[in-house]
Amino acid sequence: PELRQLDARIRAQERTLKSARNAYWQPSLSLRADRTETFDRSGAQGAPLPGLDDTETTVALQLSLPLFTGGARGAQKVRAYEELTGLRVQRHATAERIEQRVRAALHTTRSAYTAIRLSRQAADAAESNFVVVRDAYSRGTVSILDLLDAQNAALVADLRAATAVYDFVRALMEVERAAARFDFFMAPEDQADWLKRADRYFTERGAPLPQY
Repeated sequence: PELRQLDARIRAQERTLKSARNAYWQPSLSLRADRTETFDRSGAQGAPLPGLDDTETTVALQLSLPLFTGGARGAQKVRAYEELTGLRVQRHATAERIEQRVRAALHTTRSAYTAIRLSRQAADAAESNFVVVRDAYSRGTVSILDLLDAQNAALVADLRAATAVYDFVRALMEVERAAARFDFFMAPEDQADWLKRADRYFTERGAPLPQY
């Protein structure tokens, strides 16, 4: 949306610059038309004047081309050009910021996706440890504190695994917001087509997408 807004401003400024350049030779044309209708002359004193018409129509066409404006046209052209140049520089900088935001969001999403697998492995390991400690406690080889610590560690690891999924979804939303593209609004066939094109793009560059 930011780039589309700047593109619209650039197109408008280009028209302004073109108008400023054409002002040197393009005259100003104005057309004016008036029509007056007298519906009633009641109360007028004396006889009406001969040739008096109740309808009066006026049409005026004016064509003007100022020969000297004190440098105003040159100043307007320079100002329009400088503003257009500034908008183009601003668009280039905005595009770079958007690209940087997209790349940063993609890296965050990648690490968040990896964290899902690692946190799930940690949760499974903590659950297995809790089962071992519980069996040892039932045999009387460990204390109740060891059992509570193992249970708490398993619970925390399981919560971290669940949180990792939400962190990935949030990071993915940041990517789509940065790219102004929300895939969950797309039809399933459009999503499949996009994945095919993405896979072809990365495959051609020697980095095919993983298959799940």
